[in-house]
Parts: sequence; structure tokens; C-alpha cells
Amino acid sequence: MRVLLTLCLLACLGYVLGHGPYCCAPDQWEGTIQMLEGYATPGHPPGAETGTTETHFDFTNQREATFSNLNAGLVNTQFRVLKDYKKQTQFTYHPDSGACEKKDLPYPLVRTCPPYSAVKLDPVVFGGGSDKAIVDMYMLANPTFNETFGFTRDKCLPFTRALWGSVAGDPLMQIYSYINLTIGIKDTSVFDVPSSCKS
Repeated sequence: MRVLLTLCLLACLGYVLGHGPYCCAPDQWEGTIQMLEGYATPGHPPGAETGTTETHFDFTNQREATFSNLNAGLVNTQFRVLKDYKKQTQFTYHPDSGACEKKDLPYPLVRTCPPYSAVKLDPVVFGGGSDKAIVDMYMLANPTFNETFGFTRDKCLPFTRALWGSVAGDPLMQIYSYINLTIGIKDTSVFDVPSSCKS
């Protein structure tokens, strides 16, 4: 259940961040997203989920590839998601079982930008002297939850994202950190569809 919610939030990341008047990240970038989630569901004890997602974002060729490793208590879930927006097709591949699901993509791929309606906050400076990074911060208020976003000022790469409030009536907090981001796609084979998804 929690994995499905996390899947949705990660999958919708580009869609949520797009359509803004502010800077946008390069059309091709890749790196690791680290996630920490805390949640509470009525009738169940509070829980937490952690994970990493290797992300390859290619707006130029209208495609995305992610490789996720999530942990909730003693349960580990690994999966690979491939999205081809030209064909409006998504594959979710589970390496442990070899199972693969295919579905249509209901939304277009958009650039990674702060949301149009976000309010720009004061910047945050990491490091010091000549070795520092300036991160521009933004905040977006939604009906049941709030979000903050951070983008590096020099290249407008995503740096951090936090979400807190309630989703589907359940209290939720999520923190995302973007690490080791680079511009461009080093190995296009990350977008190759596994053979089990073709049958």
C-alpha cells in the first residue's frame, strides 16, 4: 500500500514540478533520489519507508527510466519503471520475479521546474567561500498538504523536496534529496525494455 503511494508520487514528480515561470532543469539529467517517508494510517501503528531511486530523465527524447529500491520495516521492494511518452506507454518490471506490467501513460512529460503557482522563498547556501552551492527555495500550498522545492541556482538542478500534510485522508511526510546529479544521459541502454515486457 505504501509502496503504491510512493510509486505515484515519484512517478508524478516531473508532472507536479512542470509548467513554471521559474528556471527549468536541463532537458536531460540523471542521478539518485533518496526518500524518507513517515505515515500514519487509522487502525495501524505509524510507519516509515526509506528508499533510493536511480533516475534518468530525458525530455529531449520524451522518456524516463527509474530503478527503485524501497524498504518498509523488513520488507524490501525493487522495481524498474520505463516510460515512453512518444508511445504513451509505461512498463513496471520486477527483477525478483521477472514480472512486468504495461499500462498507458495518462499525462505528458514536462520539464522539471518549480510549479507555476509556487511562492519563491529565501535561498539557502550550502558550504562556504568559493566552494558553496546556492539553492533557490519554493513553496506550494495544496488543499490537504504543502510542499517545498529546492533547485540549484547555477544549473537549476533539483536539490530537495519535502511534502507534509495528508494524502487520501492519511497523515504523511516525505523528504527527497537529489544526489550525484549530472547533466546528459551517459548510457542510453537504461531505457531498453526487458525481454519479459515484450512478450
